[in-house]
Amino acid sequence: MFEDTLVVIGSEFGRTPLIQNSGLERVGNGRDHNVHVRDLQATILHPMGLDNTKPICRYSGRDYRLTDVDGHVVKPLLA
Repeated sequence: MFEDTLVVIGSEFGRTPLIQNSGLERVGNGRDHNVHVRDLQATILHPMGLDNTKPICRYSGRDYRLTDVDGHVVKPLLA
């Protein structure tokens, strides 16, 4: 059954308990992002046979992709 099933467990992807402190902030904890969600989207699309680098539609003179302008398949996540 799991050969044909894609299981995705979601949460606040890429959030950390710390912020990049520039020295101007008084507190060094927060909710910074460190991983872009487009990589997750590209990785989910890959097993479904969809190439996130190819445009899928044209709108207002611009070609749009499923992951917009970026997104790389993270192959180590695919077992």
